[in-house]
This record gives sequence, C-alpha cells and structure tokens, in this order.
Amino acid sequence: LMGTFHSNYVDYLDHYGLFWIKPCLISFFQHQYSFYQALYCPTPFIQKQLGHPDKKFDLCTNVQVWGRGIDLERFNPKHRSMSFRAKYNIAPDEVVICFVGRLVFEKRPDIFAYVMRRLSRELETDGVKFRGLVVGCGPYETELQNCPNTVCTGWLSGEELATAYASSDIFLFPSALETFGNVTLEAASSGLPLVVESGCSGHLVKDGINGYACPEGDEESFLRGTLELVTDTSLRKQFSLASREHSFLYEKRAVMKQMLTNYETVTDEFYRRYNGSHNDRDDSLRDSYPQAFTYGKVERPCALRVFISCFVFVIQALFCMYMQFGCLFESLSRAISSVRSMGSPSPHKREEGMDDIEMGNVKSATATSSSKVNEPQGSPEMAPWKGISCIYRTSELVMMTVIVFLRIQSSLEYTLRTYFRGKNNRGEDYSSTRRKDTLEDFTDVVEGSGDSGQLRGRRRNIVEGEKVAAVIGV
Repeated sequence: LMGTFHSNYVDYLDHYGLFWIKPCLISFFQHQYSFYQALYCPTPFIQKQLGHPDKKFDLCTNVQVWGRGIDLERFNPKHRSMSFRAKYNIAPDEVVICFVGRLVFEKRPDIFAYVMRRLSRELETDGVKFRGLVVGCGPYETELQNCPNTVCTGWLSGEELATAYASSDIFLFPSALETFGNVTLEAASSGLPLVVESGCSGHLVKDGINGYACPEGDEESFLRGTLELVTDTSLRKQFSLASREHSFLYEKRAVMKQMLTNYETVTDEFYRRYNGSHNDRDDSLRDSYPQAFTYGKVERPCALRVFISCFVFVIQALFCMYMQFGCLFESLSRAISSVRSMGSPSPHKREEGMDDIEMGNVKSATATSSSKVNEPQGSPEMAPWKGISCIYRTSELVMMTVIVFLRIQSSLEYTLRTYFRGKNNRGEDYSSTRRKDTLEDFTDVVEGSGDSGQLRGRRRNIVEGEKVAAVIGV
C-alpha cells in the first residue's frame, strides 16, 4: 500500500481561523500514513515540510519524492492567440501579467492586487501598457475585478486554459502553500517568465534566468520582479526561452516511467521483505518509525469513527455560528466606523488615506513606509495561532487524551479481531507460496472459461512485482 501527497490541508487551516483543529488532523494523518509502505510527495521542499517538528510524518512512514509531469504539446507557446486577447479587450502591445488558480487567501491574490495597483501608479506616466489577466474563481474575484487594468476570465480549462497561458507575457503567482505548483509548470511550459514564491515553487524557477524567486509574503519583492519584466522587453524574451527549456525536465512520460518504477520497488519490497503480509510489515515498523500507529494497529477503530462523526457535527455547528455572529460583528463594525467618520480629518488628509488604500498600503499613524518594507513579510494572517498559542496547546492536550483512549480501544479491537480470525482460520498470511497456488488456480479456470479477459484482469490485481504474464498466457 502506497500513497501520494497532493494538498497541504494542515497548513490551510491557519488561513481560516481553524488552527486549533491542527493537532487532531495531524494525529489522524500520522495514523493513516502509518499503513502506507511509502508516501510520495512532489518536491524536496514538501518532503522537508512533512518532516517538520509540528507534523513528523517522516516518523510514520517512508516519505519519498515523486514529481509531476507536463504535456509539452498542450501547454506550448504556439497556442498564443490574438483573438483570445481581443476577446478580453487586450491590445496587441499590452504586457499581460497572468494569475491562475483558486481565488482564496492561501493563494495570496492580495499580493497580486497590490502589485497591479502599484504598477498602475508607477507606470502611469511612462507610457508602458500592461494588463492583469486573472484565471480562476473564488471569494477574492470581486476585489480583483476592481483592480486597475485587470480582467477576470472566470474558470478556464482544456484548450482555453492553454491559450490563456500562451497569450500572456508574465506569470505572477505569490502562493506559498503549493505542494508542487502545477500552474507554475504549465506557465513555464507555455514560455512565460515566472515571478513566484521561492519555497514551494523554487524548484521550477532559476532565479535571474527564467524568472524571480521571491520570499514568502514579500510584496515589494514581487513588485520589483514584475516591474522589471514589464519594462524590459529583451529580458522578458530571454526568460521566456529559458522557462520553456526548463520545463523539458518535467516531460510527463519520464515522470510516469518513474511512477512505474516506484510501484515496482514498493511491490517487490512488500513480497520479498514482508512475505506479502501486512501484519509482518506493521510489526516491524515500530523499530524504524517511532510515531507510527498513533491510534493502534487498527486502521479505523470504532471509537475513531464515533469521534469523527461527532467532530464533524461540532465543526458544522461552530461554522454556522461563526458565520452568523461574523455577519453580526461586521455590521456592528461598519456602524461604529460610520459614527467615527463623522469626526473625520480634513479633506486633504482623507484623500491621502484613500491614496494609501488604493495602493494596498494602509499604514498606522506611527509607522512609516520605510519601516513597513523592512518588517518581516510573514504577515500575522499567515499563522494567527502563533499569537494565541495557549489555545493551540490546549487543543494538543485534549487530543493527547483522546489518543490514549483510542489506543486502548484499538488494542482491544485488534486483539479480538486476531483471535476470531485465527479461530476461523482466516488469518493466514498471504505468502508467496499461497499466491503461487492462487495463480495456478486462475490458470486452470482461464483454460476452461470463455470469459478469460475478465479473469485475466482479476489475476493482474495480485501481481507481486515480477512479470508473470506467461503463467496464464496473457
């Protein structure tokens, strides 16, 4: 049994005020991953993140790297289309800055909006024409539609998406929570210079060669990289060629070949090292992975199922309450702001404040613009629980208590399951010898059956790694 890691759900919780659920989700993933012989993640950066002291997934199973591939024909600069640009009123001489993805906070569309506002202000008198192209849907769509020189296409897929990439000139993607960055690879394959976050997308950009790798949350860094590419045509063309060339390393057939090798390696280890027995594998795992089997050796103990059902119900109830009270508090906040605005400052100061808002740069009375730039750019919104760690630690303590109960119940359930299976002679390990007998049974059945195709398909489901097609004449 093996798995692949696709979405960083644990860190997503920081952006929705649900940080206190993280200990529950982490322990659940630790338990589930323990039953994987190998867990494949897309990049070394994510492999390191999975081994972070807060997660310790590398202490539950064998975490390896298996990347993603791209169809170089589908995402290709040759799909550039003037008719596509004309459809969205984009002039042929305008530099198009593209963003593709779900318009939610963790993708950092706020940084994209900040860059567009600043570019609009700084290039207003230089005669440089540019346009923002946002492909995707989500809660931030309305805000991005209000950005200057920006057009939103909504959700695109297939040929339309490939055309949108190829018809753009720069790819700006500030998200810091990508497991691989599929949209970044698609943009590179389409020949776009990249301005992306240096961590999760750093493997796809060579800083200063095919784009710029910016620190997480650093608005000024994203602005500088985008501004330089917008104003320098020759540099943009140079980066475009380098992006396309770099994408050749991720051609999908090579990646799929690596996947087949991974399957073969895991299957061969399972039958040769563990004799085709999950029990043998689980028994030997504790020595190598001390965090394995958080809830015991039962995949989903009865107590866990009850806990999850109750937990989901509580979360739904709390979410409904949050939405109701959130709307109430928002209305009260607006009312209070309206009352305070009656004593607002002079029109001149009010205009300055509006300029700051348009620039996406709301400043306090004591802070200066220079100090803002020098501040760490990992904004508090990215990890709100750090300011109220007592709640997080309390959640951890509660979860530790629940885990103790789950382990006791799981041990009892595992003991009873083993006893009854042994009593009914259904606990026999699936050894190589038993499997060989099964294959011989399949051979006899296939020779006397008219529906041999279906049986051959069933037979392939118990292949142990080596080629045994000759056994039944497939």
